[in-house]
Amino acid sequence: AAHPKLLEGEGLVLCHSNVTVEDAKSMTEGITRKLKPRTVATLYIESEWGESYNQHLEKFLRADIPEIEITSAAHHPDERDFRS
Repeated sequence: AAHPKLLEGEGLVLCHSNVTVEDAKSMTEGITRKLKPRTVATLYIESEWGESYNQHLEKFLRADIPEIEITSAAHHPDERDFRS
């Protein structure tokens, strides 16, 4: 995270939080306020944290944009290369 004065005029600034609900809310606000998409694709780590985050993100996105199309895919935490 950074002081808001340092970030004025920046596009998307993401910060990390270990609370999935708050992180998903923050991401949803950025997506719906700035981008207003009709479709979203998410890639998340297949772990307890990743699954929870993805569930909350989808819930919040659908609440803000009911007609949104969401595609999600998980990858294993030990995968380093998506080409394999």
